[in-house]
Amino acid sequence: MFGSVGLNGGTMINDGLYVPGATFNGQLLNRGRVLLGGVEADVPGVARSQYTATTHTGSLTQTSDGMLQLGADFNTQQFDAIHASGDVHLDGELTVLSRALLSRRELAIVTSDSGTPTGTLTPLDTLLFDYATRNAGNATRLFVARANFNAEDMQLRGNQKRVAGHLQEGWDAGGSPALATFYATLDTIARAGAATYQQRMSDLSPGVTLVPGAQSQLAMGRFTRAMMSCPTWTDTNAPYKEQSCVWGDVSRRSTNQDGYSTVSGYSYDTVTYQFGGQREIAPHWFLGGSVAYQTAQVRGDDSRVKGDGDAGYAGLVLKREDGPRTYSAALSAGYGSFDMDRSLSIPNYEERARSHPDVVTVGTRLRAARTFTNGKLYVKPFVDLTGQYARVPGYQESGDALSLDVQSSEQFVLGLEPAFEVGARMELPKGIVLRPFAYAGLLLSSVDGWTTQASLDGAPNGSGTFQTTMPMDSVVRRVGLGLQMLSGKGASMRVQYDGEFSSSAKSHAGSLKLAVPF
Repeated sequence: MFGSVGLNGGTMINDGLYVPGATFNGQLLNRGRVLLGGVEADVPGVARSQYTATTHTGSLTQTSDGMLQLGADFNTQQFDAIHASGDVHLDGELTVLSRALLSRRELAIVTSDSGTPTGTLTPLDTLLFDYATRNAGNATRLFVARANFNAEDMQLRGNQKRVAGHLQEGWDAGGSPALATFYATLDTIARAGAATYQQRMSDLSPGVTLVPGAQSQLAMGRFTRAMMSCPTWTDTNAPYKEQSCVWGDVSRRSTNQDGYSTVSGYSYDTVTYQFGGQREIAPHWFLGGSVAYQTAQVRGDDSRVKGDGDAGYAGLVLKREDGPRTYSAALSAGYGSFDMDRSLSIPNYEERARSHPDVVTVGTRLRAARTFTNGKLYVKPFVDLTGQYARVPGYQESGDALSLDVQSSEQFVLGLEPAFEVGARMELPKGIVLRPFAYAGLLLSSVDGWTTQASLDGAPNGSGTFQTTMPMDSVVRRVGLGLQMLSGKGASMRVQYDGEFSSSAKSHAGSLKLAVPF
C-alpha cells in the first residue's frame, strides 16, 4: 500500500509493505514493513531529493515481527520521520539507509504527543556501523553507537589498515562534517564486498605517488657511479688507466616494480643527459665534476597514479692512481620536481587529486679498485661504499576532503657495492682499439622501503596521521656489458647496457658515451 490513509479512527493491520504518505488518520499495527521515504529510502547511497514526514493521527504500534525503514543524513540532520498524536510502542527492527554519518548526533525519528514512546526498537547493524535507539522525552532517538572501519570481514592489510586506523581515530574524535557523506559512502561500498572496500582504502593512500622519493636514491647512485671512470687503453705497453678528458653521456632507463601486499606495482622511465670532465691536477691525482638533467615518467600498474618530473644533479670527484690501484671519492647533490595525479574512484567526491612533490638528494661514494692486466685482457674488482640522503618536503594535494596533506619525509641510506669488471683489447686498422667489457656486482642497501605520514584534508583535529610505506629491495643484482671504441689519439665512443634485478623489480638501461682527452 502506498500513500496517505484515512480510517476515521479505525485500525489498519499491515502484514506486507506500506509506504506512508503525508498523513495517516487512524490506528496502525505494523507486523510487516513500513518504508518511510519511498523508493529513495530503499536504495543504499542514493541521493535524496527530499525526506518525508508523516503526520499520524492515532496510535502507532510495531510488533516484534515488524520492520521500520527510513533514510537519514546525520550531517544536515534531515531524515524520514513520523509524528504521532497517540501512543507509540515500537518493537521489532529498524533499517537505516544513511546519506551522511556522524557520531554524537541523535535524530528524533518518531515523536508522540502522548508522552515517551515505549518498546525496544532494534536497528540492524551494517558491516561498518552499529546503530542504536533510545526512548527519551517524547521521541525515539536514533544514533550511531559504533564504527569499525577495519571490520574483520573487510580483510584489510598493510597500508589499507593504516588508512582505516586514521579514519577510526577521526570518527572517535567526533567525526568530520566534511567526511560525513564519505562515511556513509564507505558503508555502501562495504556492502559490495571486501575486494571493493579494499580498493577504496588503497585509493586513499599516497601509493605510487611516493615513487619519486623512493627512486631518487637509486638515481643519485647511478649519477655518482657514472663519474667514477674515464679510462683509456691505447697501447698494449701502457696500463689501463684514467686520463684527463671531457665526456658526455645519454641514457634511457626503464624500471618495473612488482606490486607488494596492498601497494600497486609501477613503471618508472627516465632519460638522462650527463656531462662531465676530469683533469690531472698533480701526478696521479685527478679532479673531476659532472652535471646531469633527467626527465622521468611514473605510471602505476593499477592506473591509479601517474606523474612526470624533472631532476638536476651536480657532483665532484677526486681520484688517486697508485699503480694498478685507483681510489675515488665523490660528492653530489640533486633536486627534482614532479607533477603527480592520483585518481579516486569514490562516489560523491572529486575524481582526481593533484600534487607537486619536490625531492632533494645528497650523495657520497667511495671506491677502491684494482686492475689486473696482461696487455690484452684485464680484470678489475672494485668495491663502493655509498651514503645517500633524500628528503621530500611536505606538500598538499589539490582537491576536496579526500585529498592528502603529506608530511615531509627523509631517509639516509648506507650502501655497499662489491663488483668486478672484465674486458679485452682488440686492435683494428688506423690505430682504432675496441674494448669489449662486462661487469657484475651487488647493491646492498640498509633500507627496504620509503615511508611517509599523511592525513586526509577533511579529517578532524585529533585524528593524527597514517603511515604509508613504498617497499624497496635491499639487495639488487647489477650486470652490464658494453663496447668502447678508442681512436689513436684517445677519443672514445662507448655503448653500454646496464641491468638491475631484485626479487620484485627489474631495470634495463642503454647508454651512449663520448669522451675526448685533453
